[in-house]
Amino acid sequence: VFFNEAISFIPCFKYAESEDVVLFTSRNIHYLVSQAGQFCTDYYGMKHNLMECINSEEMFVDLSDEHNFQSCKLSELLTESKTVIYFPDYLLQVPDKKHLINLLDLAVRVRNISFFILVLFYLRRGSVALEFREREGSVRKITGPWKEALLYVLNRATLNPHYDSIFERQFFDLNQHKDEPLDNFIDLLCQNFTKY
Repeated sequence: VFFNEAISFIPCFKYAESEDVVLFTSRNIHYLVSQAGQFCTDYYGMKHNLMECINSEEMFVDLSDEHNFQSCKLSELLTESKTVIYFPDYLLQVPDKKHLINLLDLAVRVRNISFFILVLFYLRRGSVALEFREREGSVRKITGPWKEALLYVLNRATLNPHYDSIFERQFFDLNQHKDEPLDNFIDLLCQNFTKY
């Protein structure tokens, strides 16, 4: 599946009676991904499970109805999920933050940087805070394209025109219509709201 026009080929399942597709995320599904260069930091840029190096600030309500925050590794939040992607646009519309965390893990397991970036964009918008640990002591845990992807999504990198050209098609930019009359602006907003 290619999400919009981004380079995001990922394995999925198609319904027999429709063009809609399904992404299953589970640690019990094994993908045949080349293990060559697995631990070469120049190639994959990670010697450790990337999901263990990314932390999310999670909000929860305790038994006394108090709101609390807790920092969790994304690997601790993994579950199993099914995400349906609808024909003809194949837009990634995920109903739950847990689905996003599962899809992020899938992107890492199939070594798909562009899908990783796309899902991380969505996850960042639905999170209180996302942080990552690049190193622990003298051990560098994240380098190469994975580090570039994290810095790009979390707005900590210099401009990356290549990534911009790929991912600007994924999101509707309201700013390009800021000079439109209010009636036209609202019409555009409604059209895109129903689409996305």
